[in-house]
Amino acid sequence: MKKNIVLFLAFALLMPVVSYAASISGAETTLGASKETPRFFSLKRLAIGVDNDWVFNRDLKVSSYAKYLDTTSLINLGGVNFPIRQISYTSIDNTYTKPKIDRMYLTTAKISYALFKNLDIFIKLGRANLKLKDESFTGRVNDLINYTQFGVAITPAMPIDNGNIDYDIDNSFVWGVGFKATYDLPKNWSVGMDAQYLRHKHDYDASSSIMFFGGGVGFGEDYETYSGTLTIYEWQIAPYIAKKIKNFTPYLGFKYSDLRIKDHSQVGFKYLFFSAPFVTPQVDVGSGNYTIKKYRTEDNFGPFVGLDYNITKNLKLNIEGRFVDETAMSCNISYKF
Repeated sequence: MKKNIVLFLAFALLMPVVSYAASISGAETTLGASKETPRFFSLKRLAIGVDNDWVFNRDLKVSSYAKYLDTTSLINLGGVNFPIRQISYTSIDNTYTKPKIDRMYLTTAKISYALFKNLDIFIKLGRANLKLKDESFTGRVNDLINYTQFGVAITPAMPIDNGNIDYDIDNSFVWGVGFKATYDLPKNWSVGMDAQYLRHKHDYDASSSIMFFGGGVGFGEDYETYSGTLTIYEWQIAPYIAKKIKNFTPYLGFKYSDLRIKDHSQVGFKYLFFSAPFVTPQVDVGSGNYTIKKYRTEDNFGPFVGLDYNITKNLKLNIEGRFVDETAMSCNISYKF
């Protein structure tokens, strides 16, 4: 018993804090390999573990986008400042954006309890971090814009090239719930199903630069800053087949995973407008400027493969890889009482 606990702690401490998607953390339930069925409120139905996962890439798409601005800038003309007011509501054609999860980090403690021999429920609690990349480029942007210059409406400015949005995202608490069910087949084969839901919320700051053409009025650059929150939630269903070979249990499955992100932020920006003989150096923004953007995964289906290794009767190591909808790996160590 002491040896198993020492080994478990050693593996848990040596595991890197790596990144996230929802792994199934092994093919077997807590009592799957047990020859006895303990009483319902027994510690023998309990397992604890450390889940570590890393995602190298996951493509996203923008499912909805709204940006509202009501700003006033000063244009310097012959040494005299004149106001320009911009009121705009913007929506983006998703065809011309390339958002993706460039990296996502998560490590959790997983607590499983066996309701029955072939059915576990579990919770996950831990820490998450991610790197989000959002590129937009030359393309159509649907703007409902009203510009007034000296009280007269002028031609709307249409962006022609957007650079990357650079995010600085804080670490966040993550939680999740789920269940795992299996059905035993002859000759040490089994089929199973893992289902789970995960959620975390991050504060962030970001910045971007937009080049635009002003429809004959001039051209310029829009430096925007954002301060907001990213709410990330994912649920998945993952059926699989497995075969026990002595201390090893390889498994193969195909999962449906739906990951979504809600981005809500306040916006501030500097607006440089170049058109002889004047230059607009800056915009004075108010508190009513905001964006609401929603992302979801580009692909929802993908295969996964994994391997359980029973180090001892109570201690198990698991590795897993996930492909197509995401490029990801995971490593898990668990101890059952």
